[in-house]
Amino acid sequence: MCGIQLTKKQTPNLIKHRGDFHFDGKEFDWFYNFSSLPISSNDTGLTQPLELDNAFLFFNGEIFNYKDFGGYRSDLHYLKDLFKKELFSNKFRQQYKKWDGFWSICYLNKDGVIFFTDPLGKKQLYYNHIGICSEIKPLINNSLLMSIARYNTLNTNFNNVNRAMPGMFYRYDNGNSLAHRLPKTVSDYIGNGNDGDLYTMIDKSVKLRSVTNYGKLGLLFSGGLDSSIVAHHLVKNNIEFKALSIENNETGNAKRIAKQIGFDLEFIDDKISKSEYKKLILHYEYNLDYGSLIPQYLLFKKAKELGLYTVLTGDGADELFSGYTRALEGDTQEYDVFSELPYYHHIRIDRVSMMHTVEARNPFLSSDIINYALKTKYADRVGKKNLREIYKKHFDTSVKKKPLRYKGDKDKNLNLTQETFMTEFNNYINTQNGK
Repeated sequence: MCGIQLTKKQTPNLIKHRGDFHFDGKEFDWFYNFSSLPISSNDTGLTQPLELDNAFLFFNGEIFNYKDFGGYRSDLHYLKDLFKKELFSNKFRQQYKKWDGFWSICYLNKDGVIFFTDPLGKKQLYYNHIGICSEIKPLINNSLLMSIARYNTLNTNFNNVNRAMPGMFYRYDNGNSLAHRLPKTVSDYIGNGNDGDLYTMIDKSVKLRSVTNYGKLGLLFSGGLDSSIVAHHLVKNNIEFKALSIENNETGNAKRIAKQIGFDLEFIDDKISKSEYKKLILHYEYNLDYGSLIPQYLLFKKAKELGLYTVLTGDGADELFSGYTRALEGDTQEYDVFSELPYYHHIRIDRVSMMHTVEARNPFLSSDIINYALKTKYADRVGKKNLREIYKKHFDTSVKKKPLRYKGDKDKNLNLTQETFMTEFNNYINTQNGK
């Protein structure tokens, strides 16, 4: 919902697309550009960076359960109060484990910057000798693009740009040329286990993630089980939303499920121009696509045109509840949750939504649901068995999605290969370096 750019030397703001409001300045010898999309904190009177007693706080993301920690009006009010004390105080340690949401945070004081992200990397941070940023582009001056594809690796495609690993804490001391990772200082956020009723957890998560004080609410709807569950809870709670879907071979099923649940559905086609595709590659900053990149780009583009600044998706259910075909052959949950989500899906969703200044929220990725799923036996969740059983009385959960085929004419050149990625980014780097 925002963008952080902290650099040692003043640089252009290359992440303005991440917000509607922009702030820049200099604190403790660090130059900052901050782009804000105040979906939850609009009209609270707070702007970023948040000024603390002897420090400044940059926050990109949302903590949905901030009211659990006191009578705060927004997550920004909560964080400003929490961070007034030393970052790793007992109060911080106790509460961090209970956060429900996603975040990237930079804490700047006279000694340097401490920065970290949520444990599944929904909001990313990258760093090198230039500084720290929500995206890679501001950091690739004089960089080289790696010549070998690094599929599903933990780092980036650029030789001197590093990613802050999800859930890990880093410190950039003023006297150092590069950040270093801190020893583990906070108890594990994920894996503590959670008992309770799954339906109630999902209902709570959808309601928390439907609150918006800026723009209208949207839903990306495919007709599959995951987005249908989110739609069910929106309708059940009388929450106003606009549902968008894209034309493919599942269109008929999507219409049928939408009618069962009781909401209207708008379809868009899947056509994209070559110029748009080149722009998409530069925003994506990654070279891996399993087929979701263009459809999601078009859906978020349409959402922005309709004023839907907050959009819910069904992402996370396949990983948590073993919905992929590979999970039928063995339990792939650990890989799906801790590799597939943070190092593929979350990068794509963040870039494609934020390039249109739209925030994507994923109700299945609440801390309660994550911990519930991680302690659920494989036999009870494989093929999303428990989800299908819970929701079969509300809509038809028996239909399993087919391999998608879109109706638009696909240009053979519109495929994200290593070659196309390298070509577009080498052109961009050469332009940045004045070549």
